[in-house]
Amino acid sequence: MLIVSYETLRLYVDELRNTPIGLLLCDEGHRLKNGESQTFTALNSLNVQRRVILSGTPIQNDLSEYFSLLSFVNPNYFGSRNEFRKKYEIPILRGRDAAGTEADRQKGDACIAELQDLVNPFIIKRTNDILSKYLPVKYEHVVFCNLAPFQKNLYNHFIQSSDIKKLLRGKGSQPLVAIGLLKKLCNHPDLLDLPSDLSGSEEFFPEDFVPKDARGRDRDVKVWYSGKMLVLDR
Repeated sequence: MLIVSYETLRLYVDELRNTPIGLLLCDEGHRLKNGESQTFTALNSLNVQRRVILSGTPIQNDLSEYFSLLSFVNPNYFGSRNEFRKKYEIPILRGRDAAGTEADRQKGDACIAELQDLVNPFIIKRTNDILSKYLPVKYEHVVFCNLAPFQKNLYNHFIQSSDIKKLLRGKGSQPLVAIGLLKKLCNHPDLLDLPSDLSGSEEFFPEDFVPKDARGRDRDVKVWYSGKMLVLDR
């Protein structure tokens, strides 16, 4: 028995390629949804009699990824990638298209039903209902953490900047950059590269603020800069 990570197996796949393997169990099997990835190619080259994929991650609504997983555990069962696409993927996608005809929808539904009949014998689905009677009741608490004073000053400075005003008027071109900065700021200001990330933010620096380029390796995290950290610290 060999227990190995995907990364390590890729390193030694040449040594294992000619070794007969009775059973291959792939945990976190959703990592094999890309049929062109290095991991998929490495595993697919092994001389394996039986393959099993285990995954707690729901398979997304992507028929190309679905085919990769199906063809890995059951090679040649659906033919080639192009054959699967012509027989199932294209009709199903046409049937789901808002511009599709009633005939397209009926053909798509028939293809879905046929595909389900083919895969059901070798796919086992388990929902959380099976475990619920064995587990204690789960409670989720949502805690609102207000911004610390330093965070709040930086936040107000940022949303009043010319770049953000352009974005709100639909004239800016980098909304994801702004979202990324806000995500970092709302966790802890030290995640930002100040002052270069927020131009003009120097006027809001607390007296005990240490710029990134002047920090030592063993510098302590100042929890009072972050509302989340203050809650966590308490």
